[in-house]
Amino acid sequence: MKKILLATTILSMSAGFAAAEVKLSGSAHMGVARDAAGPFAVYNSAAIDAAATVVSDSGVEFGMSTSVSFGHSYTFGDGDTFATEAGTLGAPKLTAKGPFGTLTFKDGGVDQLYSDGTAGDVGYTVTAGDLALGLVMDVNGDTAVGWSTSVGYTMSGVAISVALDDSSSYKASLAYTAGSITGTLGTDKASAAAAVNTLTVAYAADGMTAKFSASTAQDYSIAAGYSANGMGFDVSTNQDTEWKATASYDLGGGAKVVGGMNFTQDAYAGVDLTF
Repeated sequence: MKKILLATTILSMSAGFAAAEVKLSGSAHMGVARDAAGPFAVYNSAAIDAAATVVSDSGVEFGMSTSVSFGHSYTFGDGDTFATEAGTLGAPKLTAKGPFGTLTFKDGGVDQLYSDGTAGDVGYTVTAGDLALGLVMDVNGDTAVGWSTSVGYTMSGVAISVALDDSSSYKASLAYTAGSITGTLGTDKASAAAAVNTLTVAYAADGMTAKFSASTAQDYSIAAGYSANGMGFDVSTNQDTEWKATASYDLGGGAKVVGGMNFTQDAYAGVDLTF
């Protein structure tokens, strides 16, 4: 999202802190859409994001971010496509960032690293050269996953990643990029389920993208896209012919015309705005 600095507030902080910086950004969406073969309806929604940072004399950056969404929203192909946004300011996410890494605090708001289907309360990430480490913990003990961790490493076109949690779930991938082509081998085991192995080949160059993925679960997916001169087109399908197609045109200044349809007869056309 293109972010424009709307306000910078110079505060007289307590001893040991420099001036604070406050940023506001937002988005809005309007148009007509339908869920499956139902009637078309208007959607109009917006979101405002706020973030603030302050740096201590020791160089540690403390940050806060939150957001509020309001209006009648539409999400393409999400199953529950129309929703009324509550208009309630979300709980803030707090961070502390320094040479030691980044600590993140948000009660029930830090995605677990194996799957973002569950969330913890505290996260920690650190990088050392090409090595990246992560850890998320559910301090309250109110979800099925108590902790998860991840390791990533990149070197000379090779990327390795591993993530696991305390429910005996794990996933790992090995990717290699040569020019405009990337090949990835992956495995994913969710708790007591059997592991699923996947091969993915992707291409990206000159505004064109293509990707093919197949797994030992007897499924596959194909996707292709093209973008040039502000226009973009994307299509995808899978072994069950669950296809979708989307298009966009950049009007400039943060405005974009968007539209799409899919195999369930979901369809939409409208304008997206970013501020």
